[in-house]
Amino acid sequence: MEVLHITTTSRDAIIAKDNEHDTLQLVANILQAGIQTHLIGPNGESVDLPASALTLLQQALPHLIQGDAVSIVSLQKELSTNEAAGLLNVSRPYLIKLLDEGKIPFLKVGSHRRIRFSDMLLYKQHRDEQRRRGMEELVRLSEELGLYDY
Repeated sequence: MEVLHITTTSRDAIIAKDNEHDTLQLVANILQAGIQTHLIGPNGESVDLPASALTLLQQALPHLIQGDAVSIVSLQKELSTNEAAGLLNVSRPYLIKLLDEGKIPFLKVGSHRRIRFSDMLLYKQHRDEQRRRGMEELVRLSEELGLYDY
């Protein structure tokens, strides 16, 4: 089974048109209300929206409504170093350094490095958590020294 992850950055992203925002908000409200949602098939048959599709829409719609670009990326997808660097918002040389230091696992395909999307996400989550803890520590120290006003 392939697991998917929604990301808000991709070249193949879906972007809502300006005239779709009101309808998207209405659909999001219906889905959030937990109303049983049916689809009408090409022959008029009624089909219940599966829970997995409902969850996917509930997660994607708020991003579309806010004007974010949304794409669905398989966690098994292999990224080029350029793609991974872009998603991490770092330079390609810095990403190469992270790979060479073993901080992010990668595969070699010929002379090219490939990074699994799931590995890149794990690194990003770990990095973001370290940054959050560091910021909390900085605030704590500033408060102790009387440098932080509420």
